[in-house]
Amino acid sequence: MKVEVWTDIMCPYCYIGKIHYAQAMQQFAHADEVELVIKSFRLNPDLPGKGNGYSVVDYLLKTAGLPENKLEQMFAYIEQLAKNAGVKFNLPNAFAANTLDAHRLVKLAAKRDLSSNVLSLISKACPALCRRRLYSRSGTGCSGGASTGNRYGPYFSVRT
Repeated sequence: MKVEVWTDIMCPYCYIGKIHYAQAMQQFAHADEVELVIKSFRLNPDLPGKGNGYSVVDYLLKTAGLPENKLEQMFAYIEQLAKNAGVKFNLPNAFAANTLDAHRLVKLAAKRDLSSNVLSLISKACPALCRRRLYSRSGTGCSGGASTGNRYGPYFSVRT
C-alpha cells in the first residue's frame, strides 16, 4: 500500500499527524508493506523567504484575518494536541515564512530514501525552536544528516 502525505514544514497539524502516523505504523502488523511518500505543500508560497517573514500571530491576525479570540482558541487546541503527542508547543513565538528551501531539502533526502527522517527533524525544530531561518533561509546549513543516524550526513546541507 502506498500512503501519500501532503505536508508543509511549518504546519503544526502536519507534524502532529506524522507522529500519530508513526505510532499507528508501529502497531500495524503489515507496516513493512506500507510505502510512505512525502509530498510538498506550501501553505502560503507568497510568504517572504531568505530569512524574512512575519510572526505567526501577526500573520494570522492581519494576513489571514483571524480574530484574536479565535486565534487564542486555535493555539489552545494545538497546544493540547501537541502535549498529547509529546511535542513542545511554541507556535505563538514562531515565524511564518516561505518554506521552499526546506521542501527542497526534503526532496533531496528522498533521493536517499530519507525524506521522512529529514521532514521529522525540520518539523520538530520549527514548532520547538521557531526560528524563521531554519526553514526559510538558504545557506544556513540546516544539516540533519548526522542526526538521522545515517551515513548520508553530507548530503543534507542546503546551500544556494
